[in-house]
Amino acid sequence: ALLFGISRMAAAPPAKKARLGVQPEDLRIGTVVVYHGTKRGVVIEAFAALNQFWLRDEQTGEKVRKADGSMANFSADSLKFPPKGAQAEVRLTLIGNEAHMATILRRFGAPDTNVRKDVQMFLALPCELLACGPLCGPYKRDNVASCDEATCSILQGAAADDAIPEGIWKLAKSIRPDQTDSISLRPFGLKEVLEELGSDVTKMTDYYCLTVVSLPPSEADIKAADPQDREDMQDVQCHIDLNDSARGPILVEDEGSFEKSVQRVGRQTVGIELPLKLLDEQAQLRLRKKLGVENLPVHYKMTSISKGFVVVIPNELVTVLGNDKIIRLEGAKALQAQEREQKAKVLAAPPKRLLRTAKPGDDSALPEGWERCISKSSGKPYYFHAKSQTSTYDIPLPPGWTKEVSNSSGKVYYFHAKSQESSWYRPLE
Repeated sequence: ALLFGISRMAAAPPAKKARLGVQPEDLRIGTVVVYHGTKRGVVIEAFAALNQFWLRDEQTGEKVRKADGSMANFSADSLKFPPKGAQAEVRLTLIGNEAHMATILRRFGAPDTNVRKDVQMFLALPCELLACGPLCGPYKRDNVASCDEATCSILQGAAADDAIPEGIWKLAKSIRPDQTDSISLRPFGLKEVLEELGSDVTKMTDYYCLTVVSLPPSEADIKAADPQDREDMQDVQCHIDLNDSARGPILVEDEGSFEKSVQRVGRQTVGIELPLKLLDEQAQLRLRKKLGVENLPVHYKMTSISKGFVVVIPNELVTVLGNDKIIRLEGAKALQAQEREQKAKVLAAPPKRLLRTAKPGDDSALPEGWERCISKSSGKPYYFHAKSQTSTYDIPLPPGWTKEVSNSSGKVYYFHAKSQESSWYRPLE
């Protein structure tokens, strides 16, 4: 089963600590600032030790004065930095079936609960739940809590199975101790994208949307950031957020190709190789027509220089995790042919050894040192290794062996990476 979310909700923000916006040491003669809310000015005199600054208006060139004609002086906390220039960005929303998402989640592995990362973990949310409720407000970057717990199906879906581990919550609270009592899960960047996609995405039953879980930056990160970014990091990026599948800048190396940008951010963030044939707009439109979601856009514009791409992976394609940890999409027939060819090679090759295996359904035959026991409290069987003092409810495998699932047949098999041995039956050595 896939993991889908968490049940915490956004609460009113606590009383703020001292702001980490403009600091006196950030200001010097020539610094451009915003004063009186919306006006842009330039610092012409600066006394950081006294936290006093004088400006001229950037548009008129005149010194900023009070109503009585005297020079107006400003403190650092009364000023803001103008927003940084917009950067060309590509955003990816990846939609696929349960098997596709399972491969991605398996590749990523268990989330790190000790160190903050750009991608803390992935969640796969059912597409039919990707809609806000009637009491939810529209996306606004500075609106900390815009969704209503009782009516938002995104948050209700994210409450299933407590998908976000408790360790993630503890890490987020340790990163932002000022938010300990109110830190919450928000459909943040995801909500921004869904407002571009429209309602057709909710018609995609048996499909899932890949979302990134992001944690807030620490106070040390905020202090070390560019002054223009501090206020947003302090007051906006202060919760656990659900975002779209991947995003990144459009680079020169992409040669002006939007599709190449999508491929790059897909590889870097998700670890998936998206073929250009799949990214072809006509191919995506045909797939949408087949699924009855013609109104689901292929592309959408976030700004004049930033675009998003909604990639739907068809059921006919199978996700295959390679030895290089990159997920590739293969046609099911081609993959079955590859497995038949590999099986023929294995059968034709001289056997390395006669592998000792358990009979199907026999859970009493165990690797050396293991014994089957019965729990006194639950009555359930478990397995105990006396030498290592290890116990498990799963039938143990010998060292080096892993349990896998065939991409073509869906059957369980066992694989030893070092010896390259495989077996349909559970190994005992």
